[in-house]
Amino acid sequence: MRFSKRLIIQEIGEAPYKASFFTNNYHLLRAGIFARMAGIAANGVGGNTSFYFLPNAVIREYLALVVLYKRRHAVAFGVIVLIALGQFIRAWQLG
Repeated sequence: MRFSKRLIIQEIGEAPYKASFFTNNYHLLRAGIFARMAGIAANGVGGNTSFYFLPNAVIREYLALVVLYKRRHAVAFGVIVLIALGQFIRAWQLG
C-alpha cells in the first residue's frame, strides 16, 4: 500500500481520487487497515474463497491482527492477568 500511495501521488498529485483494492474476502479487514495506515482512501472488494479453506484463512487473519496490534493485546492481557492475580490473592486471604 505504501508503494501504491507513492504511485497515486506521482500520477495525479494531491487531487481527489477514487480507489479500490481487490483481495480475498477474508483478507478485506486487514487490507483496509493497511490502506488506512498508508493514507489511501480506498474501498475494498473481496473475491470468493473456497469453503474448505475459509476456517484456516480466518484463523490466520485473526493471528495476523493480533501480531499487528501486539502492544494493545499485550496491555489487555496484562490487565487481565493483574485482575486475575488480585482475585486469587483476595480469595486466598479469605479462604
